[in-house]
Amino acid sequence: MSSQEPRTYPIGDGPVTLEVLIGEGQKGRIAVLLNGAEVARGDGHVRKILGAQLDGAVVEIFSVVSHTNPQSTRISVTHTWSGGPAPQQDVDSGDFATDGDPAFVEPTYHLLRTEQP
Repeated sequence: MSSQEPRTYPIGDGPVTLEVLIGEGQKGRIAVLLNGAEVARGDGHVRKILGAQLDGAVVEIFSVVSHTNPQSTRISVTHTWSGGPAPQQDVDSGDFATDGDPAFVEPTYHLLRTEQP
């Protein structure tokens, strides 16, 4: 579950908000970088208003998920965007490896302006 292909979130002129949530009863740490600078960090849940006029910005999200729920080997990290023409939710999910190591979920998003009707 390491890295994935870059993703896109279409934006307008208003402020963009990102929310990241580690699910399945697992625990972990989240860091959010905007154009290479850390803008948010938290345990299991982060909600951050990234600002407005972010056309061309790059958002990197680093989640380290630990297997702390003895009832499940499932992993899910939900990335919810708002402030663009439409909200967007992406869920990265899978299972822990049998070696007990933490899982890394590290998507990168490009924020691109869309024309408003």
